[in-house]
Formats: sequence, structure tokens, C-alpha cells
Amino acid sequence: MKTLMKHIPNFLLFFFVLVSCNQTVDRGKEADYFKKENGITYYKGSPFTGTTVEYYGNGQLKNKENFKEGKKDGVWELYYENGKLERKGSYKEGNAVGVLELYHENGKLRIKGSYNDGKEDGVWEWYHENGKLRIKGSYKERNAVGVWEYYHKNGQLRKKETHWRELPFVPSEEE
Repeated sequence: MKTLMKHIPNFLLFFFVLVSCNQTVDRGKEADYFKKENGITYYKGSPFTGTTVEYYGNGQLKNKENFKEGKKDGVWELYYENGKLERKGSYKEGNAVGVLELYHENGKLRIKGSYNDGKEDGVWEWYHENGKLRIKGSYKERNAVGVWEYYHKNGQLRKKETHWRELPFVPSEEE
């Protein structure tokens, strides 16, 4: 009896881990069972909790997203067809949070910035395909603020501008 009692905590831990494991669903194969309504993702009629994956025709992973009670929650990743990472970010209760990174198809960093409660916040950097800095600026609650620096492909400073915009600002490819 003492031996059995000794193993009960381990069994309870194993059972808890087993029950709390989220499901992983291939969204490409199960697309007909997914529905998005009012910002909530449903799978077979219930708000989805778990991980979705999708693959390209060549078998490479296309994307991986995590959900909790129908809202994006946790790390999400998108990949190019060649298998290289295209973008990586995090969500909490449906809002983008933390660092977002986007990559050029050659694997070099394209954009790096951060979110706070779904809004761009903090320093953001855009890079040329050769890996040199293209633009550096800051956001505060989605508004472009402060001095923004623009660079040539060779890395030399091209211009500086001071921003304060009431609307979201996304640099164009020409800048």
C-alpha cells in the first residue's frame, strides 16, 4: 500500500499533463472545419485551443499558429516554400505582443519590431536584402514618433526625419 501511495503524485502529474495537452490540427486538411467569427476561430463548432499547422505541396511547413479559446495565443510562425522562416511573432489573447521578426527569402532579417497589446511600440528596424539597415524609427502606441533614420543599401545615412503621426505609419519600399 505504501508503494502505491508513493506513486500517486507521479500518476496525478502524468494525468494532468496528458489532459492539458493541446491538439495539433493540420489546417490544410481540416479547412472545412474551421470558421472565424467576431475574432474567434472555431474548429468543429467550438472555440479552438491548440496548434494549427499547414504545409506546402512539397511537404514544407507553411505556418504554425497557437490558439487559446479561439484567439491567437503564443508563438506563430510562417515559412517560405523553401523552408526558411518568413515571420515569427507572439500573441496573447488575440493581440500581438513582444518581438515580431520578418525575413527576406534569402534568410536575412527584413523587419524587427515590437508590439504591446496589439499596437506597434518601441524601436522598429527595416533592412535591405543585403542585411544593411534601411530604416530605424520608433512607435508609441502605433504612432510614429521621434527621429527616423533612412539608409542607402550601402549602409550610409540618407536622411533623418522627425515624426509624430496620429495614424499608423508604414514606410514604403521607396523609403
